[in-house]
Amino acid sequence: MKRAILLICFCLGLFAEPITARAQESVRVSYSSVNPHALLVSLAEKRGLYAKYGLSPFVIYIPGGGPVMQALLAGDLEFAQLTGSPGVAANLRGADVIYIAMSDDRMGYQLVTRTELKRVAELKGKRFGISRFSSASEFGVRALLKKIGIDPKDVTILQIGNEAERLAALKSGSIDGSVFNAPFGAMAKKYDFNILADAVALGIPYFNTGIAGRRAGTGQVGAGVAEAPLACFQQALLALDERLR
Repeated sequence: MKRAILLICFCLGLFAEPITARAQESVRVSYSSVNPHALLVSLAEKRGLYAKYGLSPFVIYIPGGGPVMQALLAGDLEFAQLTGSPGVAANLRGADVIYIAMSDDRMGYQLVTRTELKRVAELKGKRFGISRFSSASEFGVRALLKKIGIDPKDVTILQIGNEAERLAALKSGSIDGSVFNAPFGAMAKKYDFNILADAVALGIPYFNTGIAGRRAGTGQVGAGVAEAPLACFQQALLALDERLR
């Protein structure tokens, strides 16, 4: 967490001009999941931090990094809190996404399977649920499967929805496994699920969550536009750090 705070402070220092409060400039900002890794946007709203920096926020929940990225590229959002993988995927296709902050630099997923699937060797040919293609959950499934020696090509990956929807699908038997943000141990025990891989324990480096916008060349992200939101998110991160102590 301290590394993340330092990174945001460094990014903030890149803007030469002092931050001045504007007359409630409206900003559309989204978050893509409901978990401890995605608290900055909503925490900033609850703490009144947007108004402190002259922003009038329209906060939108859009499940899944893929749909968030589509909204950002369509100009329907100024900023979005999400993981790094959707932005990388978009830029590989020629987009102009830029991340102005990162608040979590480790993967937080656990690979969870149905009761009957207790061994890694049993995972071949099974169905794994994700939120959307090109999302963090897809990246997490693929990365954790590779870590335990399973080629992602040997499983079926299905678009199911957010964590609550994936949990329902796992309970009903519609899928055989998925990834969930740690800590998932109590929930796994409750439903007699198995945790076959833990990215937290493995310490997998990963751009887990950050704030994305679009490059200055498109008129979206520049010093004048990004400085106030970045200061706002820095304060939210400090508040989150305090809350987690």
